[in-house]
Amino acid sequence: MTDSKKLGLFALIALVISSSIGAGVFDLTRKLAESAPPGPALLAWLIVGVGILLMIVAINFIVRTKPELDGLLTYAEEGFGRFWGFASGWGYWLSAWLGNVAFATILMQAIGRLGGHSLYSTFFDANDAPFWITILITSVIMWLLMLLVTRGIESASFINAVVMVAKLIPLAVFMIIAFVMFKVGVFTSTFWAVLATNAEGAITGVTKQGFVWKDVWGQIQGCFMVLIWVYVGVEGATVFTSRARDKSEAAKATVFAFIGLTVIYIFISMLPYGLIPYKDLASLGSPAVGEILQAKVGSWGMYLMNAGLAISVLGSWLSWTLLPVETTTIMAQRKMLPGVFGRLNKNGSPTFALVLTTLLCQLLLFTVISPHAAFGNILHFTIAGASAYDFAFSLCSSAILLSWMFIGFYASKLGFQVKKYGIALVGAIAGLFQIAMMYLAGWQYFLLVLLGFLPGIILFFVARSKTQSETGEKAYTTVDLVSAALVALAGVVTIVLLVTKVVTI
Repeated sequence: MTDSKKLGLFALIALVISSSIGAGVFDLTRKLAESAPPGPALLAWLIVGVGILLMIVAINFIVRTKPELDGLLTYAEEGFGRFWGFASGWGYWLSAWLGNVAFATILMQAIGRLGGHSLYSTFFDANDAPFWITILITSVIMWLLMLLVTRGIESASFINAVVMVAKLIPLAVFMIIAFVMFKVGVFTSTFWAVLATNAEGAITGVTKQGFVWKDVWGQIQGCFMVLIWVYVGVEGATVFTSRARDKSEAAKATVFAFIGLTVIYIFISMLPYGLIPYKDLASLGSPAVGEILQAKVGSWGMYLMNAGLAISVLGSWLSWTLLPVETTTIMAQRKMLPGVFGRLNKNGSPTFALVLTTLLCQLLLFTVISPHAAFGNILHFTIAGASAYDFAFSLCSSAILLSWMFIGFYASKLGFQVKKYGIALVGAIAGLFQIAMMYLAGWQYFLLVLLGFLPGIILFFVARSKTQSETGEKAYTTVDLVSAALVALAGVVTIVLLVTKVVTI
């Protein structure tokens, strides 16, 4: 690849911001308010923000110490063996395309509200025409984005940079209006409140005030999944280190993007607590920012924010069409997947990986939107009580945690090797933080993610066996075999727990 086609600092920052700012930020305040008032929400921000910051520090240390490594899956492979490198890459691939399904569902909510009604209320009724409209629109978008990426990674990245600027404009308008109209009294009036709900789950009011640790911790824990969701993509520049003009710029892009994202997210999520009463905030429809502006400035506010959401989702959807196939290409090059996953067309894009990933997105989209579909009936018990959007973004967030965990632990191992014990401690804490999130943010979803590793493990051993027959290189180590057996066993146990309904979502 020529230097003129390499990705520079701004392109990498745009990739990270566009990957991270998608659907989540436009509904972030409602999702937080469903679980917590301002006090616990701020504490949740502190916990997750510090955890992600430690991971960013770990990424920068790895990139600067081991610039020859290309992407996060190579960190796991270098530190813990080929199978765990595969597991990191496979988890990242799962996360990326699962996130695309979340984009599809919330995009239709925004489009429906632009027309004055919510198409989402018909998503689960296969006999209603809007169900087919939903499938048609999202499918067309999905396949058009795939075709765009087949024309070349770099051209898609240019569009990504343009979309990043376009999506930030409505968010800036929202923050300015919210800041001007912010009322301290509204913000503090229910700082440690506990909501009351009826038997159907509808919010009816506030039951009590005051700091009670048991209540506060439960509220904090309820915020974790959505906060992980809005940060998914912050590591995106490391996936493209092989395409970066200068690998140190990938480290810089990650830092700049993290700072910018955190400022935007905190303002977007916390300012609304000072605009409308907490009970009303938690009862808003989705996406929430449009309803908030409509209440304060009129209908044009909802149109602006929902149009902004549509642009934002399309931009992130493009980024997350790029990211999974870049990962599978690297895995194929490193003999962790069959060579067909890394086969490139004349534009340098992996056509097979793109088509396969898009087909899987299409299948899951049809499943979560229509429980009347044959495959939907099989998995219907797993999405009971959760919207399609919640289900998809929870799976996406859970899948990324495994990849993030290896970033921290490899930085810790590398720190010990070069006698930098401070960064070794930072990396260890970052890795342990991800393990804690696997449990606290929703361990049931992480179990479901393990199911997605079963076909991947088969592909891994097929690729390794072929490599051994062609080159004589040892197919796998004892550590690889034992590790794969443990992950496969966990997946099988998960199937049993789901079928027997010991575990439900």
